[in-house]
Amino acid sequence: RRATRVRIDVPVLYYCEDRSCTGRSFDVSSGGMFLACDELFPVGSEVRVFFVVPPCQDVHAAAVVRWIRDKLDSWIDERRPKQGMGLSFTALTGPATQALLTLAADAPRALPRR
Repeated sequence: RRATRVRIDVPVLYYCEDRSCTGRSFDVSSGGMFLACDELFPVGSEVRVFFVVPPCQDVHAAAVVRWIRDKLDSWIDERRPKQGMGLSFTALTGPATQALLTLAADAPRALPRR
């Protein structure tokens, strides 16, 4: 990972193919996010995500599913969402990128890089 991740829990609307779904962010950076959700799409799927970061910046992004976590995975940490998708942003507007970079810079404690 190149970008600093920040733990943030906000509603996320996401689309894949002709389906729209809702989930919640778990952590986010200017490079991608973990989306806690019930509706999973295969690795490699292209999705569009919409969410708002504090104080009130809309983020609209194209992303690709890099990995999925199924609720049946046995190694799940109790503090993490049981199910969701790791997304890598492939297109992000300038204002959205700046909002995510500002969020990371203002975060009291960034999450460790993997």
